Amino acid sequence: MNDGIYLPLDEERFGKFKDGMHWLHDEVTKSGARIIHLTPPVFDPAPPEVRSASYDGVLARYSEWLLEQRKAGWEVIDLHGPMSAALNERKKSDPAFTFAKDHVHPNDDGHVVLADALLAG
Repeated sequence: MNDGIYLPLDEERFGKFKDGMHWLHDEVTKSGARIIHLTPPVFDPAPPEVRSASYDGVLARYSEWLLEQRKAGWEVIDLHGPMSAALNERKKSDPAFTFAKDHVHPNDDGHVVLADALLAG
């Protein structure tokens, strides 16, 4: 969640994220341990004035990149996709609905969505 520093997508910062994830993956793998990567949860863009910050788009791009690493044999569980889908579904009937009043830390309902995605993965 914090890796994009709550700023618009920046290729240099994104490159550092990728480098760090490769380093982490390699170090854990070299140790003989199993590593399972998780995509970040959503940045819940409610209320609408926060939506303009588009930070969730940054997390979506980071998530896409992590999911692409499955082609290289990485184990990656998608939390972002299912949480985003659940959030969008709930907003259809209640546009003010949020999983996280501070945009970051999910409430109990958000944790259930994350737990379900983790267990499915």
